[in-house]
Amino acid sequence: MRWSLLGPVQVTAGGRVLPIDRPQQRAVLALLLLNADRLVPAGQLVAALWADDPPASARTQVQVCVSRIRSALRDAGAGDLLVTQGGGYRLTVRGTELDLTEFAEAVERARAEAEAGRPAEAARLLRAGLALWRGPA
Repeated sequence: MRWSLLGPVQVTAGGRVLPIDRPQQRAVLALLLLNADRLVPAGQLVAALWADDPPASARTQVQVCVSRIRSALRDAGAGDLLVTQGGGYRLTVRGTELDLTEFAEAVERARAEAEAGRPAEAARLLRAGLALWRGPA
């Protein structure tokens, strides 16, 4: 499983991009990824999608988005990664499956290399991190 936030939000499994195409679904997925492995309350998702003016159907729309994301994951054999828990949702992301995590680790290692007086290695690590970016945001 490959989770991508650096560029268009998407999930890739087995070499194919999962059909999470609607903007609301991608926004919900992005917020879940930014909070990977932590419970995201449904109210936080509602606030992120509609700020101060949510429609009466906001919670239902969030549930539909989560259901469609879960369905796409289930079709890819990973339906257990997104769970409903205590009034919110938790998305499990393993290791460096998330490009943003991989980028942050590359930057951290680059800083350590620069501080150790190895600017060429620091630059290589930063270039590798930047190469994770895909197209426009």
